[in-house]
Amino acid sequence: MKKTAMLYLAVALLLAPCTKAQNTAPTDESVKIAQQLSKKIQAAKGVSTTFTFTLENINDSKTSTHRGELLFKGNRYMLNLMGMETRFDGHTKWQYIAEANEVTISTPDTNTSGEFWENPTAAFTSYSKDFKSKLRGELKIKNRTVYDLAFFPRNLNLPYSAITLHVDKETLIPVMLKYHGKDGINYIIGIEQFKLNQTIADDQFTFNPTLHKGIEIVDLR
Repeated sequence: MKKTAMLYLAVALLLAPCTKAQNTAPTDESVKIAQQLSKKIQAAKGVSTTFTFTLENINDSKTSTHRGELLFKGNRYMLNLMGMETRFDGHTKWQYIAEANEVTISTPDTNTSGEFWENPTAAFTSYSKDFKSKLRGELKIKNRTVYDLAFFPRNLNLPYSAITLHVDKETLIPVMLKYHGKDGINYIIGIEQFKLNQTIADDQFTFNPTLHKGIEIVDLR
């Protein structure tokens, strides 16, 4: 469960725009960049992204990498990662595991900003008001310049100590997101493609159990 929670926490930053300013001076460059990024995403009618999700265990120097796909429009999304397909239409969430042919249906509390994996579309708002930020400078990575941003949670009881975010300086597209876990396990999202203004059909955000013969339904509503 912890891994699932952190997974959604990491993916959350990609899902929704920030609407509240951070509790720092408005002239802070890190805040400006975060706001520019979120406004760019907010203006898009639909976003399609493919990414790698890496679990990095620094305790035993082991890593494992998985590929994922994310579609979102407003507060609705479809996430396909690590054998689980998650769809959310703004009210109902379906989590389908093809290997087990099982779907779990729930109605998440969209007003709970602290539980990122339950309400990822609120992540940018919570992210902005619950973190201190710092622009550490610029880096040259694969022939492009990125902003190197660091975010530190105000709540010291969270399972991670910091978040690193790389944003392309020219396009203001997220490039990399890394959560530094206190337990020595880091979660890294590497963006492969991030396409704005995509036409995404509404049925991408719902799940039809009747299309899966013999499916087991776990209804938690």
